[in-house]
Amino acid sequence: MKQDMLNFMTGDKVSTVAIPAALAEGKINEALMHQVLVCYQSNGRQGTSDQKTRGEVAGSTRKRWKQKGTGNARTGAAKSNINRGGGVCYSSGEVVHAKKINKKMYRSAMVSFISRQFASKKIVLVEDFDLGNPKTKDLLGLLAKHSLTGRLLFVMKEVGQQFKLASSNLHQCKHVKSLQASPVDLYHANHIIVSQSAIKQWEEWLL
Repeated sequence: MKQDMLNFMTGDKVSTVAIPAALAEGKINEALMHQVLVCYQSNGRQGTSDQKTRGEVAGSTRKRWKQKGTGNARTGAAKSNINRGGGVCYSSGEVVHAKKINKKMYRSAMVSFISRQFASKKIVLVEDFDLGNPKTKDLLGLLAKHSLTGRLLFVMKEVGQQFKLASSNLHQCKHVKSLQASPVDLYHANHIIVSQSAIKQWEEWLL
């Protein structure tokens, strides 16, 4: 597959590069993509939601009042789950949500995500670059020049310091190193701007 390579600073076409068909036009396995997305998001969960049972609540186990003769309902310890401040009956406890995906499956899913974005014309190839000034206004002007809107994902081999500073105020603009791009980032991005070095790293890693 052939794709235009652009100069991000000027917006001009620099050359036409050949992208391996296995990466740009690979088989899109939606079932595997879904499995990897669920796994990735599950592994991001803390699972630390917890409530104390009556055995974990601090306090005495002494009977609050005698069994008979007070006119009150019979009761036991103040830590009972029927009392205010007592334990929780059938508390959830800490849960481990971790799931495992084999490396081969993960790489295959990444190829599916990338191929799908190539097919949707969402990937823009640019030469390696860094901004001259760390100004958000300048970056917004460049994004407007390329007609890039919505959720933007910049994938680079190395992210320049000037670009980091300029994009730090743009909540819809995210940058990652090529080998750290996640399935969630690729799935949700409206436009993916990939540098020349990054696409080469993808080829070496995934093919």
